[in-house]
This record gives sequence, structure tokens and C-alpha cells, in this order.
Amino acid sequence: MPHLHTPSISLFTLLVTLLSFLPFASAFSAFGIHIRAGGRECFYEKLKQNERLDLSFEVSQGGQMDIDFWISSPNGNTLYSVQKQSTTSFGFNADQEGTYTYCFGNGMSTVTDKTLSFTVQGPDEWAKLDEKMLLEDDDSHEGLAQEIQTLANGLEAMNDEQAYMKRREEAHRKTAESTNRRILWWSLFEALLLVGICRFQVSYLKRFFEVKRLV
Repeated sequence: MPHLHTPSISLFTLLVTLLSFLPFASAFSAFGIHIRAGGRECFYEKLKQNERLDLSFEVSQGGQMDIDFWISSPNGNTLYSVQKQSTTSFGFNADQEGTYTYCFGNGMSTVTDKTLSFTVQGPDEWAKLDEKMLLEDDDSHEGLAQEIQTLANGLEAMNDEQAYMKRREEAHRKTAESTNRRILWWSLFEALLLVGICRFQVSYLKRFFEVKRLV
């Protein structure tokens, strides 16, 4: 699990209500962070060989809503990197044991902070789920537990997708409102400019004919 100060873990309230008789926990952890302009935030995950780590993120606020992202192996090699992306998903199996580092960078921005959320699915998350499942020692529930685990992962994915669509709709709405305001002000400026040009032309023609009459 990444080292964070204020993690927030999503709960499947409906599933817990319906299936409260079976110990259950989500195999995902969700977090939200704020990155200052020009800054970066890095997190660390200890993995054993062949353990899997899946991550996804989405920028929800700030500037063009983009961020740099990269993952480094214990020996410092970059396993994956993207630049100026608003959302990305990536997963890999560790080819060596050690501490893997993944970072979010806002170096492209000098004035705008960024807010983003990301989810992690790693060995810590699976260990929590397995620990809960081990409490259920009735073999007759083993198949049901596997089905519930699959359902939980599906619900988490649906929840992430719904949150992503909501943030995306909000971002598009703000963009549309900003564009409409700019169009309104530009239209008013054009109207005032047109009125000014008309008055100038009328005044100029009036003086022109007055001069001709005097001649």
C-alpha cells in the first residue's frame, strides 16, 4: 500500500448490507491528492517477484487537467511513463523484489495546482481481502466467496467509471460555461466596435459634405 497521509477507502454499502453475513473488504484503495504548480508527489510500493500492481488515475481539477506520471523499478529504470495525460491505467508484474516508485508531476505548470484521484490494487489490498476470507472456514461458502470477490471488483470498477464520468461531465460543463462567457464578451465588444465605426463614418461623411458646400 502506498504511504499517504490521508487515504480515503471507498465502501460498497449496498453489497455489505445484502451480504453482511460474509466477511468482506475491497481489493482496491482509492486516494485523492493535491499537487502544487511545479511540484510532484511520489509513492512507494514494496513488491515481491511476480506480484502484481495495478494503478489508475484521473485529474479532476486544475489548468488543462493533465499531469505527468511515471513508474520506476527498484534499480531506477523507468517501467512506464506518460506526459500531460488526464487519465491513465497501468498494471505490471514485478520482475524483481524491491521498492517500486510511482510519481505524479506537475512540472509543466508554473502557476496552476492540480487535483487528482488514483486507485491502487496491490498485494496489500489483496492481503486484506484474503485475511477476511480466511475467517470463513466453512468450505460450503468458498464458491460464494469467490463470486462475491468477483462482484466486488466489478462494483469497484463501475464505481470508478461512474466517478470518472461525473468528473468529466463537470469539467466539460465548466469549459462550456467559460467558452460561452468569452463569446458573450467578444460579441459585446464587436457590437460596441461596430457602433463606434458607424458613428465615425457618419461623422466623417458629414464633415466631408460640409466642406464641399463651403467650396
